[in-house]
Amino acid sequence: MKSILKKSLAGMLLLAVLSAFTHRPGGEGFEIYAGTQLLVQRFGNDMSSAQSLSLSGMESNSLFIKYFHCGQTGTQRQLTVKDAQQRTLKVFPFADSRASQGVMKLDITAIKALVKSKEPVQLYYSAAELTSPRMLTTITF
Repeated sequence: MKSILKKSLAGMLLLAVLSAFTHRPGGEGFEIYAGTQLLVQRFGNDMSSAQSLSLSGMESNSLFIKYFHCGQTGTQRQLTVKDAQQRTLKVFPFADSRASQGVMKLDITAIKALVKSKEPVQLYYSAAELTSPRMLTTITF
């Protein structure tokens, strides 16, 4: 009886230790592409710092943004461009998507048209799944 109890406890302990090392899919993150070229990629703790993105001389006319909510696509998604004083220049809404990687396409010329000086602008993402908008990148031309 004691042997069975010890083996059971040892098995449960081993299972608990091994489960700590298993990969759990999902997590929050985003990627920004110009065509097929990956420009910015942030996941997990790395998302607290924003990377600057220069679009001068960019061959592609579009940015493609993928935002991941633990393996799901967000709902009520929108991208917002703000100036250096945090004033909203334009909001780009996107329809809900059933695709696991609901890609948002943003025209680079539409962003350039908003920029009146050489100051950088900031790109924010918001969705129903977030409590507040997340700054994705600072864009310069």
